[in-house]
Amino acid sequence: MDWNFYSKRRKVSLERFLGNVKTLEEALAKFKARSIIPPSLTELKTYFAAAANTVQPLPAAENTVQPLPAAEKPGLKKPETKKPTRIRKTSVRKKVSDASV
Repeated sequence: MDWNFYSKRRKVSLERFLGNVKTLEEALAKFKARSIIPPSLTELKTYFAAAANTVQPLPAAENTVQPLPAAEKPGLKKPETKKPTRIRKTSVRKKVSDASV
């Protein structure tokens, strides 16, 4: 199966498919294990070059304020609403009197 067909069929990008793969050899092994014909080597090399240039996100600060759970937040409690009862309307047809028959 070709990579273009696989990626369009599964709606997966090259970045998501390779995920935690670090080298070109590992990527080719992953493609071979799944019986997928890999994209061109230039496309794979540009992916790994771009992945090497990306900046890793900083870890979260340790002394951040934790948000309160939704139940403990003041003023965000939903009011209890009772659905009003609906009165069924009768038909609007006029009644035929016995005298006119």
